[in-house]
Amino acid sequence: MIDGEIGERLALAQTAWFTSVRPDRSPHTVPVWFVHDEAGLWVASSPSSRKIANVRLNDQVSLAVDGSGGEPLVALAGADILDDVPDHPRVVANFARKYGGFDITTESYSGPLVLLRLTITRWLLEGSAQ
Repeated sequence: MIDGEIGERLALAQTAWFTSVRPDRSPHTVPVWFVHDEAGLWVASSPSSRKIANVRLNDQVSLAVDGSGGEPLVALAGADILDDVPDHPRVVANFARKYGGFDITTESYSGPLVLLRLTITRWLLEGSAQ
């Protein structure tokens, strides 16, 4: 469960850096919108994106939030791809609330979005510079 100061920081942060591993084992880092709840961290994405292709091959990822307004947060996580976005109404509502009505149930230019559920396995930086 994510709570306390870390939960507050994650709730306020608008963008995080998501890193997955390409097939050639090089890192692929992109900015993402995200939300969090008791199940972990959530990212919505096009199913044809590079990050989704990477997660299909290697589910180990990281998510980093910059240190503006505090120390950086960096989490290592396992990622699950969920195709059933409407089956997660609380996540849908959290995205809409955090991002001004952004509806992750609508189709993008490449079709319906999918969800990545990130289950934190380890904090590398948990609000303190190391």
